[in-house]
Amino acid sequence: MACTNARKLILLLWEEYFSEKEAKNIDIKNFVEGIKEIHKPTNHCFHKGYGIVLQRVNSLIAEYVLEFFAENHELYLCVHDSFIVRESKSDYPQKAMDIAHDYALNNIMS
Repeated sequence: MACTNARKLILLLWEEYFSEKEAKNIDIKNFVEGIKEIHKPTNHCFHKGYGIVLQRVNSLIAEYVLEFFAENHELYLCVHDSFIVRESKSDYPQKAMDIAHDYALNNIMS
């Protein structure tokens, strides 16, 4: 089932750049192996569920950053996993993310 869904996603993405005929002839196995080759240092983590853990860490970091802004009465605009702030507070997101990194890892490990 995952491969079927992945194939549909890949086809949709490739159809943006290639003709429909070219997109339907993608060899999924070779495609995945190519991605693993490009990401050799971390390819041992593929297909092991680490992606879900990393998504959780990312969401905990974003949550912490939002709380940091709110507690400091600062305006912000959150766009996916990015934060737009006043130029005078441009160091806030990095400071908050540095703190949040430890916060997220501590919460995910408990």
